[in-house]
Amino acid sequence: MKRFSLIFVFFLLSCVNPFSPREPEQPSTPSGHYEIPTSPEKLVSNLYWSYSDRNLANFSTVLSDSFVFSASAEDSLANPELFAFWNCSVELDVTGRMFQSGYVYLELSISEDFEDYIGEETANLYREYILIVEGSSATSSAPAEGVALFELEKEDNDWWHLVHWTDIPSSSVSWADVKSEFR
Repeated sequence: MKRFSLIFVFFLLSCVNPFSPREPEQPSTPSGHYEIPTSPEKLVSNLYWSYSDRNLANFSTVLSDSFVFSASAEDSLANPELFAFWNCSVELDVTGRMFQSGYVYLELSISEDFEDYIGEETANLYREYILIVEGSSATSSAPAEGVALFELEKEDNDWWHLVHWTDIPSSSVSWADVKSEFR
């Protein structure tokens, strides 16, 4: 009995208390290349890096809850059902599928054809783009090229978010063409 008591005491001392609190998890914050979007330029940088890193969590921080994507008039007329009601949820689903397809190459540069507007609460940024996505038949022979108009708003926390994205293609393949393949 004494032997059993010693074994039992030893066992109790070596056990982890099942009622003790667990170690806290690290807070879920954006990872990789990410800056708090306190300026329109930082927001566009986050969009760029979320594509380059194929990081959907970071991309989701770029979009406003009221986000809307607008394809060019030509693309919208050719596929009215496809581009109708393109909101934040659709954008995240489409971009997630695009990121899962493989390699994504994106270049963004300031457009020389359009002038940016940056106000206290809103901004319109024009960025020329070149986009290639592995798994996209649209970019298999030529990259998507054009200008993206990013309409931004400063929200309650003083962070900028993308509210409206308009695609202005400059070649036969647009960003909207690529996105449409993943919807």
